[in-house]
Amino acid sequence: MCSIKNGGIFKCPCCGKPIVSIGVHDEEGNYHGDLGCEYETDPWSGLSYGLHHGGWGDCILCSDGENEPMGGTLFDTAEEAAAALEKASFAFSSDYFSQLKVRLCTAVTRVNDYAGRKDLNRNHVNYGEANAIAAVLRDLGHTIDIPVWEDSDGCLRIPRLTIDDDTLKFQEET
Repeated sequence: MCSIKNGGIFKCPCCGKPIVSIGVHDEEGNYHGDLGCEYETDPWSGLSYGLHHGGWGDCILCSDGENEPMGGTLFDTAEEAAAALEKASFAFSSDYFSQLKVRLCTAVTRVNDYAGRKDLNRNHVNYGEANAIAAVLRDLGHTIDIPVWEDSDGCLRIPRLTIDDDTLKFQEET
């Protein structure tokens, strides 16, 4: 288990701002305040904890304005909430970014492979997969450019892929 420091304020694994806090809730999920609030010392309807992300609209992990916990999840202890945030941080680590890059490059390669085989259905399915992975990377703050063109058979082709400042060539552009 991790310890609660800094009054329960944590750095968001996605946007990097020190804006995630642990909120105090009753057993029905109603918000009562931050760690150390009066309700935590004298709960009258059960006690649970939730992760909260301030700055509505600034990050994809923000909690809404009704003091709802992130992901709608409540924990039995503040330590469990902090540990869950620690585990979630892996999803935004450089390892995860590397895995997404590999998946995106694989999908782009498949788009071009199936275009070469004239398999229109698989070509378009893989293009959809590439776009879905690119959307996740964009949501995480990365710049993605996937230029696409359609050949005379209706197959899509992707000549290059740019992730942030790195450009990978897959085939000659026409």
